[in-house]
Amino acid sequence: AKTGLDVLRARLTIVRPPRTFIAEHNAGEQGRLRMQCILEVPADATNLLIVAGEGRNLTEEGHCVWFDESFEHTLLYEHPERSRMALYIDVLHPGLLDEDQRGLPDIEAGPLDVPDFLEKACRWDSKRLLASL
Repeated sequence: AKTGLDVLRARLTIVRPPRTFIAEHNAGEQGRLRMQCILEVPADATNLLIVAGEGRNLTEEGHCVWFDESFEHTLLYEHPERSRMALYIDVLHPGLLDEDQRGLPDIEAGPLDVPDFLEKACRWDSKRLLASL
């Protein structure tokens, strides 16, 4: 039996002060879930992720959220001086059958041990995480 999730890609992102706005967009097709883990963010920043009209201000380092990339989403980041760093992991949607994944980008997927990833990436501070990459 298959275990874990099929990882499509992982990347670190940095958004810069004083203001970064990423306009509403989506993946264009179903089949991809994204996990966003906040690695470094000032406590007094605005780090607003809006997915399908629901907004969350993500200012807790080490906190991760999942969302479906096929839904419209946008990001607003504001802080006078400091950047925000996050880790993104894109996975194949585990609820879709193979035939439902036609048309997804050709990115080779690989297994991800979710408990191990959560322990390493989302519970440690950003400097320790970067040293492990």
